[in-house]
Amino acid sequence: MQHKMELNLSDILRYVPKFQGKTVVIFVSGAALELMDLNNFAQQIAILSSLSIRTVIVHGSRYQINLQATKSGIAFEEQGNYRITNLEILEIAILESEKLTYLIRQYLSNTFSTGLMLKTVSGPFFKAKPLGVIGGIDYQRSGQVEKIYSQRIQELLDLQYIPILSAIGFDAQGQAYNVRSVELASQVAVSLQASKLVLLLEDDYTNLSSSANALELAELEELIKQNQQKWPALRSERLRAGLMACANGVERAHFILGTEQDGLIREFFTQTGAGLLISGDSYRFVRSATIQDIPKIMEMMQNANQLGEFRLRQEEDFAKKIDDFFVFELEGKICGSIALHSFEKDGVAELAALVVEAKYRHLGVGKKLVEFIISRAKKQTLSTLYLSTTRATQFFKQFGFEETDIDEVHPMVSQNWIRERNAKIMRIAFSANGS
Repeated sequence: MQHKMELNLSDILRYVPKFQGKTVVIFVSGAALELMDLNNFAQQIAILSSLSIRTVIVHGSRYQINLQATKSGIAFEEQGNYRITNLEILEIAILESEKLTYLIRQYLSNTFSTGLMLKTVSGPFFKAKPLGVIGGIDYQRSGQVEKIYSQRIQELLDLQYIPILSAIGFDAQGQAYNVRSVELASQVAVSLQASKLVLLLEDDYTNLSSSANALELAELEELIKQNQQKWPALRSERLRAGLMACANGVERAHFILGTEQDGLIREFFTQTGAGLLISGDSYRFVRSATIQDIPKIMEMMQNANQLGEFRLRQEEDFAKKIDDFFVFELEGKICGSIALHSFEKDGVAELAALVVEAKYRHLGVGKKLVEFIISRAKKQTLSTLYLSTTRATQFFKQFGFEETDIDEVHPMVSQNWIRERNAKIMRIAFSANGS
């Protein structure tokens, strides 16, 4: 459905302070690029830039790759929602991605009517790695994101460039891989701690929920579970990308029909918006651990204990202290845990046993667990929260923890273990008002 933009300057100016200087990651699907008015898209990007909104664009090319492969008589196979990328398909993927990147840059450079010259740049802003063999299937040149070069992107944003990313990435040896573009967009948004992840799509997502066009994370997670079997796999994948972004620090995810005229501007600068809005408190994903969670917590700790970071306990020890443990659960899977051992009579507590399963570490799960424990300690009106670590002092300093001497540790905290492994002792003190 097309809508005329009914905005005036006062509408926009009311929202400017909220977004000025913030970073927004905009994902455009390959199919949406085929259908949308690219002049209108470029004008909207120009408006965002004129308001000092820092913009990163990530585009897909699935539609174009599949179309070109079919035209060329090249067979391709998909497993789940992954295309098996052989060298012939990779060659097409590289070519079609380059064409779309050029197309976007061409339209963004032709915005003279707005009075603003947009500066764009494309390049290898992430490191890829092979997806590998899964269930006996070799996905060849299908890849996944290993690392986002966020500092490089931030430097370009500081210089008022608009970085444009395609889904073609390279590993350390210079081998090219085709990654999932929507997952790339989600991880870029998390890495930059963007204010918004906006997805411009070929489908309208506003009718997914009968209750509202604004959902919290828990509601979205439930919606995905309920419709897993009847929705196209691509829809679930895109919604999960928005969910993962918001669960890891991105404030909002917006799903907008790409053909909506001025949809971006209406979504940003009107109360009714133009698409489906996802928001929520990521602490919803943290819950108290139960006896049934003990095997998984033990497994994660054992897998992460190569450098002796943890006190490995027996199952009975966990059972006695289970009320102190919390887990981070996403889509029914435990991906991290942490403990808060409180000595409330003495006004102190110990943060302990922080562990995140390896494949979730890039998503900020550890950060959320620590923030949750700090918030909980403040609510208990504790004066001091201690922890010990052998190799994560820099990680904990970002939350306000400072190194301290072992002799200053409250006697209720387990000093024997700290001395055995020569750990660094850290503490954070809370004032009477909990700050």
